[in-house]
Amino acid sequence: METYGIHYEQTYRCLCGSCRNTCCRSDWEILLTPEEADAASEEERHFLRPVRRTEEIAGEAAGGCGGRNMERAALLFQEDGSCPFLDTDSLCAVRRRRGRCICRVCDDFPFLNVQHREARYLFPTPACEAVAHQLLFQKGKVRLEKELLEQPVRRIYAAVTEEMILRRPLLSYYPLLTDTAVFLLQRREFSMDERMVLLCVFADQISLCEEYGRTEAIPGLCRHFKEDEDALDLLQITGYRDVVYGYCMMPDGSGFYIQYHVTDQRLKPGVRRWYGNWVNFHSKNMPEGCGNLRAKIWNPLDHWEHSYVNGKDATDGIRTVETLDMGKSGGGRYGIPSIVHDIDLAECGLSKERMAQLMENGCRASACWEEFEGPGHHLVLRFSRPCPLGGTENINCEWIGYYIRDGKVTRDEQTPVTEEYLRNVLWHNTIERVHLEQLLPELYETYHDLPLDAD
Repeated sequence: METYGIHYEQTYRCLCGSCRNTCCRSDWEILLTPEEADAASEEERHFLRPVRRTEEIAGEAAGGCGGRNMERAALLFQEDGSCPFLDTDSLCAVRRRRGRCICRVCDDFPFLNVQHREARYLFPTPACEAVAHQLLFQKGKVRLEKELLEQPVRRIYAAVTEEMILRRPLLSYYPLLTDTAVFLLQRREFSMDERMVLLCVFADQISLCEEYGRTEAIPGLCRHFKEDEDALDLLQITGYRDVVYGYCMMPDGSGFYIQYHVTDQRLKPGVRRWYGNWVNFHSKNMPEGCGNLRAKIWNPLDHWEHSYVNGKDATDGIRTVETLDMGKSGGGRYGIPSIVHDIDLAECGLSKERMAQLMENGCRASACWEEFEGPGHHLVLRFSRPCPLGGTENINCEWIGYYIRDGKVTRDEQTPVTEEYLRNVLWHNTIERVHLEQLLPELYETYHDLPLDAD
């Protein structure tokens, strides 16, 4: 049987009497096997109780027969939550006498031996202070891996069989879920409270997958949570993800799409960035009440307004008014106003070294988040790189229902999104990108040397 474990197990050392939160003072239900209960001395049996929904001590519950005739027994903890065998020096009196604790549960703690299908998993629980310290604070991150050293045979505390998995498919992902949870606990760029929130969000997403019968989505969800750079993992100099064009609803009710496009190599570098600034200024004789014509030629069916909030640059955001359904809702004038804010990717974990590496290879990355009048936030990541066949590859991603402030990803559960909405947005962006590239060479040639307000 293959054995897997957290690789720091071999370096674990119990803190013994110096432990501030000793496992012997936790008021847990510690179960003994019948053999262990039989081996207990008469004095020790006074501190055992039957595993029933009562609090009688073992001797009273069994008619004075002690624990001998019980199938299972449990330790009867004291009023302060401590084990009755805990000495004043916070060490086990039974272990001091016998060389081992009263039961194997205590001897094995903090390691739990779980059999999952045909493999064995040996997990140290972070309920132990020493384990929690290694997991949360040690410099080297820990991970679930195949054990290279022979482990002593320990009691199987839980076994997941094929029959159990058929009844509850979520159980088939037990090792993956454990590995992901360990990873999230070690996200040291977050505070301890933030890590706990992240872990709770992950658990909530898994619960939703099970509740709605979408357990097959769990591997993808775990990959999403385990991507060390999160969205920045999309910034690849070479290679492709499994999906580069499409959309989907996420288990938490948010939406996501990814769009791939190759810009013709005949389009000069920097022309798209020139337009990205020029479109935010009205020409001096542009008619009132017609929207921004410079934005409307980009997408005549959906665009209406596009301008800098402060009138000069993107520092305070870009104001837009547009629809996203290729004219189905009546055109851009009926769109919902929004403000688009640029994101500093360095604040989101993109290092100077990695940014320099991307630029050396001809890659560019940018991001923004959009807030709408009324409920709604969108988070956008844009990435471009040289295409092996010529031109420029563009990979744009958008998370509907998320935004970033001060480097922190935030969920907006009030953002409306449906599969139809995602399909419309992807279609809108695909068509307008192709259309703009057809117009850009002539626009650039005509206007790039003129004042920004030139007609």
